[in-house]
Amino acid sequence: MSENGPSSRVTDQMENITGIREYDVPYHVRVAIDLKINVGHWYDVKGRGSTEPPEISLVSEEPDRPEPIVLAFDIETTKLPLKFPDRSLDSIMMISYMIDGQVSLSLVCSVITLLHVNFIET
Repeated sequence: MSENGPSSRVTDQMENITGIREYDVPYHVRVAIDLKINVGHWYDVKGRGSTEPPEISLVSEEPDRPEPIVLAFDIETTKLPLKFPDRSLDSIMMISYMIDGQVSLSLVCSVITLLHVNFIET
């Protein structure tokens, strides 16, 4: 590899930094550094009133991670072909949703009836 490769360019740019001042570090990052609060760890936080800072201590054993609960939904509307729904013109026909694997379906009967009648007549 040549001397002008990527690693030498990084070294050259590091030489351009003349110094880092404390005002360059955001306040919340400075507090985390001072209190040794790191990302990816669990902490116990106890409030001590409005005048005292909270007590923050590292949890020595990582607790079991909770299983996520998934929420998904789909809203079907009446709309013109190849158009997005317009709430002033279109009605909701159906709302389906799933919470942690359990599926539910809600139908708006007045809209479904009108669509069904029109379908039969044509």
